[in-house]
Amino acid sequence: VTVADFNLESGYRLDETTVSFKPNTAEFVDKYAAVNAITELSAVLKANSNRSILLVGSTATYGDPGNCKMLSKQRAEAVKSLMIELGVSNNQINTVGIGQDEAPFKVKDLSENGTFIENKAKINRAVFVFDSNSEKMKLYN
Repeated sequence: VTVADFNLESGYRLDETTVSFKPNTAEFVDKYAAVNAITELSAVLKANSNRSILLVGSTATYGDPGNCKMLSKQRAEAVKSLMIELGVSNNQINTVGIGQDEAPFKVKDLSENGTFIENKAKINRAVFVFDSNSEKMKLYN
C-alpha cells in the first residue's frame, strides 16, 4: 500500500461505514473498527515522514452551524489522536472542522424546498483526508 492508494489529492473519506461516531459527539461508536479503518493510512504516513495530511471534519446541514463546526473539528481531532496512537507524528497531521460549510467534496443534503435528505447527509458526516499540499486544501491550511 502506498500514498497513491489513498487518493489524497482528491480526498479520502472516512465515513460512517469506516469511522463512526456516536450521535452529536466525537466519541467513536467502535474504536476498534476506527483503528482498523486508519491502520493502513497510518502505516503509509509513518513510512513517509515527509508527507503531511489535513483531516477535514464535516457534518450534515442540520442543527446549529457553530455547534456543527465545533463538532466536526472535534471529530477530526479524534481521528488524529488515533493516528498518533498508531505512531504517526503529530507534525504530519493538521485538522480543521468545516461543519455545515459547503465544500467541493460534500454533497447537497437539503432538497430545493429545504427538506433534509438523510441518505445524502450520511455522506457529509465524515472526516475527509487530504494531502496538506493539495491545491484544494490551500483554502483550509
